[in-house]
Amino acid sequence: MRAIAALLTLVIASGGVASGRGLPENTDEITALSVEEARSLVTREPLVLTLDGLTSLPVDVARALALHPGRLHLDRLVDPSDELLEALATHENDLSLGGLASLTDRQAEILGDHGRFLWLKDAFDGTPVEPRAPRRAGRLFLNGVTSLTVAQAESLGRHEGALFLGGVTTLGDDEVEALTRRPRDLHLFALTGMTDRQARLFGDHRGALSLSGVVSLSPAQADALSRHEGSLSLGGLASLTDGQAEELSRHAGDLWLFSSSLTTLSDHQAESLSRRRGDLYLAGVTTITAAQARSLAKQPGNLALFDLTEASDEVIAALATHRGSAAHGQTLELESLPSLTEAQAEALSRHAGPLSLGNVVLSASAARALATHDWLSLSIHTLSDEATEALARQRGTIYLTPLTMTDEQAEVWASWKGGRRVFSARNFTDRQIEILSRNRGITFFP
Repeated sequence: MRAIAALLTLVIASGGVASGRGLPENTDEITALSVEEARSLVTREPLVLTLDGLTSLPVDVARALALHPGRLHLDRLVDPSDELLEALATHENDLSLGGLASLTDRQAEILGDHGRFLWLKDAFDGTPVEPRAPRRAGRLFLNGVTSLTVAQAESLGRHEGALFLGGVTTLGDDEVEALTRRPRDLHLFALTGMTDRQARLFGDHRGALSLSGVVSLSPAQADALSRHEGSLSLGGLASLTDGQAEELSRHAGDLWLFSSSLTTLSDHQAESLSRRRGDLYLAGVTTITAAQARSLAKQPGNLALFDLTEASDEVIAALATHRGSAAHGQTLELESLPSLTEAQAEALSRHAGPLSLGNVVLSASAARALATHDWLSLSIHTLSDEATEALARQRGTIYLTPLTMTDEQAEVWASWKGGRRVFSARNFTDRQIEILSRNRGITFFP
């Protein structure tokens, strides 16, 4: 909000904002910026500003960009000066500097204070602004950095917002201790392993924790991580033992198990994972038995099987009994099912919470069955006329953001009222948008 207020002051004082004519629509094509052009972009792109064509910046331009109120990406910026980083570190929202392959101790100290205070001297008239704590610490993305010293970890550990260090492959115990000292989201996507002491430090950490590169866990490490409170992502495990699943069943928070190596589960693993408190997201698992589906359906939060491609009617009927809980969530996500039988669609229509499916092939009878569900998200690209007619009669909410359609199908969606439909405007012609806009229950996702 303070950044927006500063911009409004600028507009009044200067009589307006530069139009930005001459700047490309695709901001990643910009290779150089003046201060005036930076000011214009800050107002033109208030939510996310991506400038991945810039490899260097003058300090005064960086000060202007730091007033951007949303997410700022400068992922090809290399070898910035300390003064330049000091300017960018005053940015109050998410900041991504993915082009930095290494940091000096001083630069880590500067970035550790990113978003903590508004140190900003107004980039336009030099008037100092009194430091105040921001409403929300922005996230800091340093996914190009591959290693950290203890001093650098200490500095970055002071950062108050989420910290993304997606290029760091190894850390010492002291570095992990520094990074986990403050409660906040910590993402170490490339870390390939850990010591038992590091596992205990991670287990005591509070906030989302991503360890997506870790390929194996000892029993002691699984036990330590089970004590972690918050979202936990283990995306690189080459295998999961029954004992590890048992340990992870005590974890309180969302659990993400993403691994192409984990294509199946044992009955014991499915039963253990269902006892957790929080959401369960499984990627890699392509097939499950009916007994495993019945266990997973007891999951007390949102349940996602992103890569499930083979499922019998019995498996789908078991998964459809998933109810989740009001406290943790009730969504069932099955994003990779290639098609649904009528029996499967009828079972899923009785699912108690939101239902999310991928680019599934729907027959007219399957579409009629799903149309009785109250809340659907379907990543479907095309529908037959018969399936369109069936789904258009649904009286709840449907998200169909990838969908394309004919003018005749647009007329069908426009004619049936009583529900809420969300489409992506970029998929339609002006004529189709005009037709769909006649139905007040239809909204367009950008």
